[in-house]
Amino acid sequence: MEHLENALAQECIQRLYPLIDLEIIEIENYYFIYYYIEALHFAGPLTKQQLDDCKQLANRMNERGEDLEDALREINAVINL
Repeated sequence: MEHLENALAQECIQRLYPLIDLEIIEIENYYFIYYYIEALHFAGPLTKQQLDDCKQLANRMNERGEDLEDALREINAVINL
């Protein structure tokens, strides 16, 4: 997947926003959240804008509390690559 680089990262970020903002996150949506975050690991170096978007996503996850605690750890790992 790395050959897709920034296009992959941008697509994953765009798909994460609406999932994280759901009032109630169903189990299948958790799978999608983790899938997109995992794909970010393989997207290669992120642009400054993509890193900023990931930080914004992390803040939103943090606000949700326990619901997205594991996803928050994963996206923080992407930010700190």
